[in-house]
Amino acid sequence: EPLTPILHGGDLCPNLTFLGRVGVATCVGLRVAFVSGVFDPPAYQNALDDTKYSPFYTKSEVFQPLDFFNLDLLITAEWGREFFRCYTQEPPFGLEKDQVVAMGSPAVASLATMMEPRYHFAGTEDRYFALAPYRNQRGAHITRFVGLGKLGGKQRSVHAVGIVPLASKSADEIKAEAVPPETLPKPPYLFPTPSWAQWKPSATAATASAALYGQKRKEPTEPDDTEGARRPNVP
Repeated sequence: EPLTPILHGGDLCPNLTFLGRVGVATCVGLRVAFVSGVFDPPAYQNALDDTKYSPFYTKSEVFQPLDFFNLDLLITAEWGREFFRCYTQEPPFGLEKDQVVAMGSPAVASLATMMEPRYHFAGTEDRYFALAPYRNQRGAHITRFVGLGKLGGKQRSVHAVGIVPLASKSADEIKAEAVPPETLPKPPYLFPTPSWAQWKPSATAATASAALYGQKRKEPTEPDDTEGARRPNVP
């Protein structure tokens, strides 16, 4: 396993760096939070094995105390579960309803809501999708979520942005850029579940992470298994 020797970060090869399993790092001045791996209900509740790499993260490492304020980027493998809540009439991008309901991770949804990054990038679903910007509960800045396709696939896998690090801005500059709350929606994970999505996903709904890691992965279970991770415990 090439990642086992560098569980806490290191170079895989020239120009390719593994940031680590879970954490916050500074990259070219940007504060970047990252979560490596995917959500699996049984593994999520297990104790962390810090001796070898696992494709599944645990609750203890994902919700460890971290300085996640003033984040420029959040990078995760998975999308946040129930990102679609702001689509009140029908599911986005033409997918079947049970496919959309089964997408993403409840833990990532909680992290995205609590961390309030300026940008959140995720993959595994092999679909390019830019969610409408949304306002945060505490920070003055907004968050933009972008889902990316696989490198070399049919879906767009690159999204260029120009970011001035929050750490380099004064309090007055941040305040001047603040968006009035009434002009943007709240985080999508805090919307009520739309009526079209109020049923359990089918057991056959495919997940991209299983193909990504070459393992048989259990389908997402009901959110109670995550002990509150599905619905962020924030105002």
